[in-house]
Amino acid sequence: MIKAIGNNGGVMGLNFCPYFVADKGEHLFADDLAVHVKHMIHTGGLESVAIGTDFDGMNGILEIEHIGQIEKLAHALTR
Repeated sequence: MIKAIGNNGGVMGLNFCPYFVADKGEHLFADDLAVHVKHMIHTGGLESVAIGTDFDGMNGILEIEHIGQIEKLAHALTR
């Protein structure tokens, strides 16, 4: 799906749902998101990736609990 979206000029948001992004149960860390972003870019292209947090309707224990902590993702991406 990522490849198809990228090949057709679409954009997809990075999902912050732990069960979707990482196989660690209900925990999700910034490093997990960084790995997923890199996969999305590699598969669909840089222009197809956006941030779509799903903060408004998911369960889990998140290292990034709200948009005010989004710099944790920036730091994980630069590491």
